Amino acid sequence: MSGVLSVVVPCAGAGSRLGLPFPKELLPTPDGRVLLDQVFDLVAGLDARLVLVTGPDRGPTISHIHRTYPQLPVASVRQPGHAVGLFGAIRATVPFIGDRAVVLLPDQRLCQVPDPSPVRDAAQVLADGAAMCFLAAPCNDPQRIAVDGALRVDDPADTGGRLGLVRGLGDKPGLSAANAFNAVWFGFGFRREAANQVLDQLDAAQRHQLDADAFAAGPLSGAPVVPVAPFVDCGTWPSVTALWRGGME
Repeated sequence: MSGVLSVVVPCAGAGSRLGLPFPKELLPTPDGRVLLDQVFDLVAGLDARLVLVTGPDRGPTISHIHRTYPQLPVASVRQPGHAVGLFGAIRATVPFIGDRAVVLLPDQRLCQVPDPSPVRDAAQVLADGAAMCFLAAPCNDPQRIAVDGALRVDDPADTGGRLGLVRGLGDKPGLSAANAFNAVWFGFGFRREAANQVLDQLDAAQRHQLDADAFAAGPLSGAPVVPVAPFVDCGTWPSVTALWRGGME
């Protein structure tokens, strides 16, 4: 599997905040498609294999992919019962991925899909030797930072125009800590040999158990950031409503 880029898409979540009668990645979008379709936009033209994490209720998702993207290589991995949460789902794919993986969440929707794709840029960063990287958008809205995956990233003006590096990370840090961060992450990538360290740190951060020393000792600290356009987290009804009101393409 050397040299293979895998794009991991966790699609096993219950989507309890939306309460939809169908998988949330099949939520219609203003362009007449569904949320999941943007993932395929982002990997178009790349030599990549898609690995979806699915559960027993994802038959409609698999059918949509087979019908809409019949020529693309896509594999489905079942999330086992002991693999809890988002990072447990991603961990279930590690035996099946190539030497590099980029994780895209199907309910995160870029307001504009750039060319070239940030997935290509992330894959190159990993090929150049980084253990992991984030795809992230600058953000100065404390309300958004408070409830999102937050990063503190070097100002590009201080790095000679190079990619910024991660200097701090918090998962839903709350308003009281929001001013410590200046970006929100859209996705992330990792090299296969670093998978356990990366996922352990992200899982600890999600549980608010990643202290400063543990952060500094792992691959998240100093990780390069691939910039992306602003994006909408379509996991709640207010954000879905905002998406439709804005008519984002």
